[in-house]
Amino acid sequence: MMIEKIKEASGMLLGGVIFIAILFIPVLFIWGGLAVFIGLFLAGVGVVPIAMLATLFKGLWGPFGILIGLTVLTFGTRIFAVSLSG
Repeated sequence: MMIEKIKEASGMLLGGVIFIAILFIPVLFIWGGLAVFIGLFLAGVGVVPIAMLATLFKGLWGPFGILIGLTVLTFGTRIFAVSLSG
């Protein structure tokens, strides 16, 4: 029973990591590697706001909405994973 919960929780956490990896793509293509480096320099947390700023300043509203949705899904899956494992 406990091993099944750990497998479910690790799958949810991996899903959250994949969502975060998807957030790197807009920054890389819109503002380049320097923006990704700056975001990583900010402890990895900075890439998400930089991706949102890049899409916002370029007027890419569809990708901006997707980034908001992925951010919500990331935190949702992580909270759900923690509740499964605890």
